Amino acid sequence: MRYTYIPIDETFPPVPEDPYSLSKLVNEETCAAFHRAYGMTTAAFRFAGVWSIEMYEKRLAEGLQPTTQWSDDLYQWVHLTDIVEGIRLALEESNLPGYGAYTLSGADTRCPEPTAEIMNKLRPDLAQNVLTPLEGHAPCSQLTAPARHSNMRRVSAWVINSKGTGCCSPDAVRPG
Repeated sequence: MRYTYIPIDETFPPVPEDPYSLSKLVNEETCAAFHRAYGMTTAAFRFAGVWSIEMYEKRLAEGLQPTTQWSDDLYQWVHLTDIVEGIRLALEESNLPGYGAYTLSGADTRCPEPTAEIMNKLRPDLAQNVLTPLEGHAPCSQLTAPARHSNMRRVSAWVINSKGTGCCSPDAVRPG
């Protein structure tokens, strides 16, 4: 993936580099086409590094390993129960826009080191193109663009700001 700035947001265009990624983009476009053709409300969800309950518990027990190489998935993660809650909120929202693609991601990275430290060490070229400060373990992808519809902001923001809510707190995984 050729990132030109960090953190990426909703305005960053998808660039599929493999058949799986391409199939996800085609499915999103299919949702948009159903909305245009038939007025059907559709929502496509992008899940960022799903952690099952078992994986989450294992990470709690073992701690996180040091980050030694760059990851094009931007070290994203999301707990399975947060995905379920995000989808539930979207299904219950009566005023979703006709079509939207929504990223469900944790409020931090899956790395023990601060995000800026990882950027400086592994991608100094990108560290020079950080648009907003990456404090602490801030994720490299953030929902910063205005939501297309104010009611969807509630759905997106819940997952992004899930620290202390729902089933888990991402900080609980971090040693120290």
